[in-house]
Amino acid sequence: MEAPKYELGHVYDLRFSKEHMPDRIYIKGISTETGKPYWIYQVYSEVHPWKSIYMTEQDIDARVSHKSKECYQHPIVQQMYQRGFRFCGNSAEQTAVNRANNLKEAKYIAHIILCDAVDADGNMLEGQLGLWVQYNRVFDMPNVKDKDGCINIK
Repeated sequence: MEAPKYELGHVYDLRFSKEHMPDRIYIKGISTETGKPYWIYQVYSEVHPWKSIYMTEQDIDARVSHKSKECYQHPIVQQMYQRGFRFCGNSAEQTAVNRANNLKEAKYIAHIILCDAVDADGNMLEGQLGLWVQYNRVFDMPNVKDKDGCINIK
């Protein structure tokens, strides 16, 4: 079996999808089960900060953000990530407002922001808004090693 792809003590961003909110995970443990040909990762999650979650390498592969698009260089996107927000997609203005209103009662979300929408190439999208959420517990910064058993939380 190949070595694990994701490193112990590192933080990875997971993209949003129709089934999942965007998330940031911290790799707390890596193991395998007898007879299973894949790695299992014990992670802490911003969405579920008070419990460990187990994900396979395939689960993480399907959602990990490589941040390779031009939009990640846009000042709006950089500022939102630096402030601990996670991207939930661009939508027409009223759709974005409706989605934000649907999310505002979620107990695990601290803040919701609608701002100018930016496409994958870093261009502004007229008539659309970007939806961003900040969870109650935000992992401080990517790829900070676990020095003392603690996770930096803002």
